[in-house]
Amino acid sequence: MRFRVWRTTELFRALSLPGLHQPREPRDLRPWDTHTASPREMPRRTPSLRLRSGGQMPQLGFGTWGVARDAVDGAIRAAVAAGYRMFDLSPIYGNEREVGHTLRELEAEGVVKRSELFLTSKVPPTVACSRDGTLKALNRTLHELRTSYLDLYLVHWPFCIAPNPPSWPPPMKYQLGYSAAQLRATWAAMEHAVHLGKARAIGLSNIGPNRLDILLRGGVEVMPAAVETELHPYLPEEALRALCAAHRIRVIA
Repeated sequence: MRFRVWRTTELFRALSLPGLHQPREPRDLRPWDTHTASPREMPRRTPSLRLRSGGQMPQLGFGTWGVARDAVDGAIRAAVAAGYRMFDLSPIYGNEREVGHTLRELEAEGVVKRSELFLTSKVPPTVACSRDGTLKALNRTLHELRTSYLDLYLVHWPFCIAPNPPSWPPPMKYQLGYSAAQLRATWAAMEHAVHLGKARAIGLSNIGPNRLDILLRGGVEVMPAAVETELHPYLPEEALRALCAAHRIRVIA
């Protein structure tokens, strides 16, 4: 079984495609007006799967890429009301502070507890070439999200980019490229985050089977718990999925 990250519960309604199952709205709750939601009104949460690190990860997650800062509060409240407890984040998305603010408000309102949430974030490629940069990025994310730990911390891309690129994709002169040795060094910093208790599980994103296999064959102290990648009928990633299955690594689509 694999995970699926949806950006919004409104996706099917916006598409209005026949034959697709549309998620039910919680009774008496409107999607963008959930400020008065109480724990009793919360729908049943999505089932979870166990990670090799021991934690439980929800099978459905709410992606925050593309959510404008001024829309975060309504989106996160609607997601929690709909039953989402896993949130997929990244400093590159530019909205971690707003997500953290809303989640802490919901916690204060008694709607959800931190222990019920599964927060995933990623180390940007602009700092991943530096051990100190990786750990500083993690500390900043923890500060923005107002939490002391992440449930899952991912290497956003298995390569490095020079700081402050003027655009994305970055110009060639900013692209420092992939190096197996560099990725192992980045992974060592990720393992240190686990030892510090700031990440309960670690993994990788946007990595192919060859580079993942090289990393695993080189020897790791902490095994990746999950790999997040583009995955759909037009890109089934059979080789990557088989490698992950062999090492009990969960695949997030």
